[in-house]
Amino acid sequence: MKCPIIFLFFFILLSTKAANQASSAFMSIEAQESKVEKIAKAIRRNYWRSGHEDVSSHEFFVTKAALDEHTTVSNYENSLASDEVAQLYKCHYSRSCELYQVNVGGSYWGGYGTSAHFVLLYTKSGKHFEISHITYAE
Repeated sequence: MKCPIIFLFFFILLSTKAANQASSAFMSIEAQESKVEKIAKAIRRNYWRSGHEDVSSHEFFVTKAALDEHTTVSNYENSLASDEVAQLYKCHYSRSCELYQVNVGGSYWGGYGTSAHFVLLYTKSGKHFEISHITYAE
């Protein structure tokens, strides 16, 4: 009777330890890129559903130089708020957050517009957060 109880105890102990190890691992670069591609696809789908045509996107990893350049340009249709810029830099300097950008463009009702969607991807949990703004509209 003691043998099955001891075996069950060790099985539960090892299962708990294995579950804890898996959650502390960072996402691989391939997993990050795959997740960002899925997010970009969802953004494009939302544009199509809202009536945009010829929707296209381009996603890329954001470097410090690219972030500095994007946050200092002031001729966007809608600029980022200061708290949003702070969140972008906080993610950039964080060890468990990677910053990607998805640029989306499309035509609508005879005009054309583009928007920038920053994806703050938390590599331990796999969760993401988006900060978006319109960069051009005509």
